[in-house]
Amino acid sequence: MSRPIFTFAGLSNCFKNCKTASDKVEAIALYGKLRKSVEHKIIPAYWGEDDQHQFTVELFLDVGPSWMDVLYLGGTSCGTSETETHERCCASLIERVWTMTRADECGLAWDVGSSSRRLSSTSTDEGSMPALPIKPYVFIAIDLEATTEPWENYRSGTKYPQGTPTQIGISILRATGESADLFAKDPRSSVGTEFRHIQVKEFTRYRTRVGKLKHKDAGFLYGKTDFIALEKVNEQILKLIANESKHGEVILVGHAIQNDQKFLEQANIRAFHDFFPGALDTQALHLDAAHRKCRSLQNLVWSYDETLGAGWHNAGNDAMWTLWIFAKKLRHMLMVSDSGEEMVLDYSRFPTKVLSKLERWNIIHAAQLVQLQAQEWHY
Repeated sequence: MSRPIFTFAGLSNCFKNCKTASDKVEAIALYGKLRKSVEHKIIPAYWGEDDQHQFTVELFLDVGPSWMDVLYLGGTSCGTSETETHERCCASLIERVWTMTRADECGLAWDVGSSSRRLSSTSTDEGSMPALPIKPYVFIAIDLEATTEPWENYRSGTKYPQGTPTQIGISILRATGESADLFAKDPRSSVGTEFRHIQVKEFTRYRTRVGKLKHKDAGFLYGKTDFIALEKVNEQILKLIANESKHGEVILVGHAIQNDQKFLEQANIRAFHDFFPGALDTQALHLDAAHRKCRSLQNLVWSYDETLGAGWHNAGNDAMWTLWIFAKKLRHMLMVSDSGEEMVLDYSRFPTKVLSKLERWNIIHAAQLVQLQAQEWHY
């Protein structure tokens, strides 16, 4: 059976009666029988400035039973004018379509799982249309449990500051089309996945706040727990990363991951340090017009399936669920590579956290202090 395909072989004719960029996007959607999605967010501005309008315009075509079997093309723009921002976003999308075609006579063929692919022929023969593979990625989701107050290990007499990691959860997804698909559908899938739980030896007898309330700490449900001394944790994680790097580019994933970064650095666990600048935050990835506030991990898991989730506040279990809700979003984060040979992460699609008024005030206040100091003012 032929795999679905459509081409833009005559864009000029397609756009003949279009007056605006949004008209052109609508024409493409009608021409290709695509699903069009337009998302509009209003991002509150700093005091004295205008609110920002953010538009995301996307085109989809489902071409198979798998969530990976989807055509995708999208773009995002921000600006102070609602109408102008929408038009600019659509214009950017149209520009990408034109860039993908060398001339009006050159067909732009859409392939399974990709945003676009140039072909020498627009034949719908099954053999001429191999699905683009995903670039080899290794997604590593982490989660921490840490002390909520200064704590002393009475056996050794060592005192630890608040925020010292007591457990570290590490979940791994070696992403191929098959493994990512299976894991997104079923968190119990073992294809390309591995789940680890590190219990810091010095805190074996430490009770978490939730454990004290429930009179029992949650156990790790997806494997065995490794008991490792705090001073050895960094070394063990470095070995794990080195091994996983053989399978693909390592991408760090976390839920409100800036908190984990702070606690790890405080304990001198710096194995993940180089990966934090490009880390993907599942809390930010799930911000949308309907949910402007950051949601808890448990809330996000239940938003997909209320029957799922167990063993909360065990770092190993929470890391597994963090990886799972990331996998549910992965389909929307891929674009075709410049070479046209594989699917890669589209970093332009990753949202940033919406700052609260207090956070914005703190940033502005800090900037004002820097300016005053530069002018040699005293405060």
